[in-house]
Amino acid sequence: MASEESPDQSEGDPYRRKVYLIRENQELTLSEKLNRLLSLGCEYLDVENGHIKRVDKERGVHDVIASTGDDDEFPEVGGQHTHATTFCRRTIEQDSPLAISHASEQGWGDDPAYETHGLECYLGATISVEGTTYGTVCFVSQAPHARDFSASERAFVELVAGVAGTEIEAKRYEYKLADRDRLNAVLNRVLRHNLRNTMNAVSGYAELLTQRLTGDDQELANRTRSWQTGL
Repeated sequence: MASEESPDQSEGDPYRRKVYLIRENQELTLSEKLNRLLSLGCEYLDVENGHIKRVDKERGVHDVIASTGDDDEFPEVGGQHTHATTFCRRTIEQDSPLAISHASEQGWGDDPAYETHGLECYLGATISVEGTTYGTVCFVSQAPHARDFSASERAFVELVAGVAGTEIEAKRYEYKLADRDRLNAVLNRVLRHNLRNTMNAVSGYAELLTQRLTGDDQELANRTRSWQTGL
């Protein structure tokens, strides 16, 4: 039997089912799905904030694309964090979630992330999109967590990260299809325009030949002109 300090798997099952319901709800936008996932995680994990960040290694920053929590100390959508001053940089370096329940007492006191943001509580997992690291989902609090995060809670955050990655990838694919359709429409307009100009030129030459030729040659020119007119 699991102790009160460490929730067992069954306590997280209703929350996992809610994650799947959010994923399957086709009426929700991507932003709405991400926000609901974060709110659900904050409730289940009993933390103050949840946010999703996109990692830009070239610029050395993390862009916040979703965030829940009322405290002004936490990041807002559109905000940025420097890569070197985040716990998320540690998360993407390992294959499993990074769980910190009391940073200053667990050896993280001199880490740039703690020194910059003062977060005592952090639980994060890597989000992958199209087979590459996209960013992270993390749940944080300024105050220490009441206990160490359980295996069930870490698995829950991995599930949220997986669903978030799937939804982001689906939206990317949707954008690609829309871009392809727009490109095809432009190409079709250009093709029709060029073809129309070409056929107008053919018609002009055929009319000129009709005026200059006689006999069978004139008849061929007339046929060419008639064929173009019928298009």
